[in-house]
Amino acid sequence: MQDSCGTLYADLPLGVVSVAPELSASVDEAVAAWNEAGGEAVFRPGADVVVSVGGDGGSAKMQWDAQCRVRRADIRIQAGLPAATRTAAIAHELGHVLGLAHDDDPGSVMHPDAGPYWVIREEDAEA
Repeated sequence: MQDSCGTLYADLPLGVVSVAPELSASVDEAVAAWNEAGGEAVFRPGADVVVSVGGDGGSAKMQWDAQCRVRRADIRIQAGLPAATRTAAIAHELGHVLGLAHDDDPGSVMHPDAGPYWVIREEDAEA
């Protein structure tokens, strides 16, 4: 997978943890979807990527090291979203952590308005 610097990640899988109990099931679903689509462990339990409640919709902020590898990412997901929308938002933000940009395909998890009916496409997983 590539990050926004255009270099390959050297240390996949990245660890993901939810610090909000109400997000745990959605985080687990989103992680499982990425791992299944990628054919390898893209994410694992850990604290490289921290998912919490906050903000409007979803956002991801990353910190990189000198080799341009993600060292930490903070994902914030709006409180009160329905479970399916919450899972889609987390999967979308995890895509940004992996270096993916927005996609015009409304069925893609990387569409800016990815709703509860999304898929991680083969080209997303291979990016």
